[in-house]
Amino acid sequence: MEVKKETQLSEERQKELDVNSWSPWGKEASTFDWSYSSTETGYITEGAVTIHLPGGESISAEAGDLIQLPAGLDCTWEITEDLQKGFTFDNVELEPDETVKVKV
Repeated sequence: MEVKKETQLSEERQKELDVNSWSPWGKEASTFDWSYSSTETGYITEGAVTIHLPGGESISAEAGDLIQLPAGLDCTWEITEDLQKGFTFDNVELEPDETVKVKV
């Protein structure tokens, strides 16, 4: 199981993925547990988050980053700056700059 991040998407890449058509979601700075039953890809438009993964690993993302969280993942979200993102459950092929293998 892997969490992937593509850093600071270019305008061209944003258009290619059509991130503006993805469902919006936002939340104030907070910490909460979350589980994924489907693979989700999110494009962060505002704010910052650190996602704490099983096994003590974590991955951080901020405005301009794309992050993909796999089905079956249990994690803790630590939103450090009020967050806005678009998300999709469609199959999105990432060109990851960072990949974290999750121990299950």
